[in-house]
Amino acid sequence: MSFGDGSHIIYANAENAGSDTALGKLMADLMCAEPCKMHYTEIRNAVRKYKETKEGMAVMTGVFEKALERAREIGAKEARAKALEEGRIEGINEGRMEMRKKNAQSMILDGILPLDKVAEYSGLSIEEVMSLKEETPMYK
Repeated sequence: MSFGDGSHIIYANAENAGSDTALGKLMADLMCAEPCKMHYTEIRNAVRKYKETKEGMAVMTGVFEKALERAREIGAKEARAKALEEGRIEGINEGRMEMRKKNAQSMILDGILPLDKVAEYSGLSIEEVMSLKEETPMYK
């Protein structure tokens, strides 16, 4: 799987790990944490370099620091996106509530419907409708 930044993830079936086949040995080496137990010299030497030398450990520290920074950036972007979406939804809901209140206030001013019907048609509670009635200039 490509990440668009030059890095990739390769998925491999490790079902054969530990078998005496070349693939089984390779899979075992890729899952092994101890270089001395690895089958293939190239892999063993590379792992030793990154685990047991100052230069290799410095490289790996840099790699992990970059990965951590990238994860933080992604987390910050996701947090901002989530906050924006939540704000958008909250704004929509507030707008809908204002529209309900304006519609209810218009029905109250019209004076034809009883307050329980105003509540039913507007989607507001009877308490909210009664409070709106008190706030409506005609009824003060």
